[in-house]
Amino acid sequence: MNAQILCYPVIDLCAGWPSDPELIPAICGEELVRAQELVSPVTPRTFVWHTAADDGVPVRNTYAYAAALAEAGVDHDCHVFHRGRHGLSLGTKQSAKNATYENSHVAHWLDLAIEWLEEGFAEPDSDSTSAEA
Repeated sequence: MNAQILCYPVIDLCAGWPSDPELIPAICGEELVRAQELVSPVTPRTFVWHTAADDGVPVRNTYAYAAALAEAGVDHDCHVFHRGRHGLSLGTKQSAKNATYENSHVAHWLDLAIEWLEEGFAEPDSDSTSAEA
């Protein structure tokens, strides 16, 4: 089983990054690819998080991807934290290059992702399976 973890992802170059649309051909050439259009039922289960206040990559990228995952029936967790800048990494004092990159609320994303991974890769509980049969 595969999985992917996306943190403030750029999903669609027409969704606000880059801020100057004239830069898009330099980034991806003439063919514009929107990741949400590539989602299908075989897309790996996905954990994605973003901050609503991200001024680098607009949160609508994550919303577009989460909607595509839901439409395709792909197992996913989507977390949008109400505040926090782009590039928080873990959001902890240890990972922050300065105080503006510390955010104890957003720092919960790692524990949430680990829990989600463990749940998705756990062996089926044989007791609950047999009880349902």
